[in-house]
Amino acid sequence: MRSVTDQRMKELDGCALAKRIHKIDARLPIIMVTGYRDADMMRRAKDAGIVEILDKPLNTQTLAAALSRQPRGFQQPERAAK
Repeated sequence: MRSVTDQRMKELDGCALAKRIHKIDARLPIIMVTGYRDADMMRRAKDAGIVEILDKPLNTQTLAAALSRQPRGFQQPERAAK
């Protein structure tokens, strides 16, 4: 499992979302998409555990390549047979 988020969203930003996700599972790779890259945002993304930042405009090949570079993270445990 992997996660992709935008930096700018209505309720919270991508860095805040990454921190919330990592409270649940710190192993989950998070990729952030942004059209507003600057030094402060880069620092906050690193502190939030974001593994990769992609710049907008984004095409499907760039996103697919970024996803393929990240491990799938945790796997759902298989249910025991009844």
